[in-house]
Amino acid sequence: MEKKLLKAEEYIAKGYNLYNVSSELNFENYSSFYRAFKKHFGYSPSDTKNDK
Repeated sequence: MEKKLLKAEEYIAKGYNLYNVSSELNFENYSSFYRAFKKHFGYSPSDTKNDK
């Protein structure tokens, strides 16, 4: 899971669409991706996109 989330952070930083990232990394849906990402990093995927 950690590897998937680190890869997700990398994709988001490159400007990939959040929904495509969750799908590409085989999360069940965007909601489960969002929860896992926020729990692991302490901030939402969209916060990552805005910071980069």
